[in-house]
Amino acid sequence: MSIDEQLLQSIAQQTVDLETNHQRLRRAAELLDLQPGKIAITIHRNGNWSYQGSVFERAAMVDLLAENLVAFNDRYYLLAPEQLLEIVVEDLPFVVVDLNRSSDNRQVTATTNLNSSVIINDRHPCYLSNPPDSAVAIPCVELRSGIAARLSRPMYYQLLEWCELETEEGEQYLRLYSDGCRFELGRI
Repeated sequence: MSIDEQLLQSIAQQTVDLETNHQRLRRAAELLDLQPGKIAITIHRNGNWSYQGSVFERAAMVDLLAENLVAFNDRYYLLAPEQLLEIVVEDLPFVVVDLNRSSDNRQVTATTNLNSSVIINDRHPCYLSNPPDSAVAIPCVELRSGIAARLSRPMYYQLLEWCELETEEGEQYLRLYSDGCRFELGRI
């Protein structure tokens, strides 16, 4: 067995118990001790991707890059053959552009600007975070480990309509229920 085959087998053994492909990619990158480089790709607050200031016109190219997007220590990288390429992300890499509720109102599905959908639940929680240079927290949905999507303004208002106002110990809270999970989205 060659050194390369031994290395790949070792990585496979160390990543087999991880739940998702994304977790396996992250662990493989750690094991390979890939040295990060940089590339002039920016993901803008509105969800557009650009290279050296020129917006990507081909959705298929953005989809391909997005599949290889990983996050380490609050930085974003594209996982490329034999290297990690650091990119600039102005806020979060994706934007929630559509929300749907199941007919029984028990599940909320979030769809991103790249047409990826997740059900908001314990694996894909909804939470508040502040965009850069903002004191106002806006809801986000975790898509995969370290990668999240910020709700667009219309989807933020839609989500607020679906939240329930609940009182607990004299305090009022906005809470969203989806897929058997409760998400606190603010105190009034």
